[in-house]
Amino acid sequence: MKGFLIMLGVAILVISLVGGSIYLSGSYHNYESRLREMGAQPGSSVTLFDQTKWQLAQFVGVGTIFGGLIFGSMLIGLGWIGKTLEQVRDLLSGEAAAQEATLEAPSRSQEAPAAAFSREHVGQTQRT
Repeated sequence: MKGFLIMLGVAILVISLVGGSIYLSGSYHNYESRLREMGAQPGSSVTLFDQTKWQLAQFVGVGTIFGGLIFGSMLIGLGWIGKTLEQVRDLLSGEAAAQEATLEAPSRSQEAPAAAFSREHVGQTQRT
């Protein structure tokens, strides 16, 4: 899951950067070609609608780029956090298993002399 989130975040980053840049480039090209067709100076009343369309296109293009950056970065961060939490869990479970083995080892060593004693005792009682 963590790898999927990271890859999805990278894909969103790339698509938003490329898509937003292409959208801005195309909108600016349309705006400039319209100005050349009309022969008007930028800011004149003839091109007010075109200017408004260009400003809206800038807003949409930049919003696409930054929205993708934010959302993609969040997904990458979630994937990274998931990976880190998984590593911490594995580390803690490994330490818990090592502690458990250490706690069980003395109890086994204590059982061994008792078992040896009982075998010796049984052997002595059978001889008598």
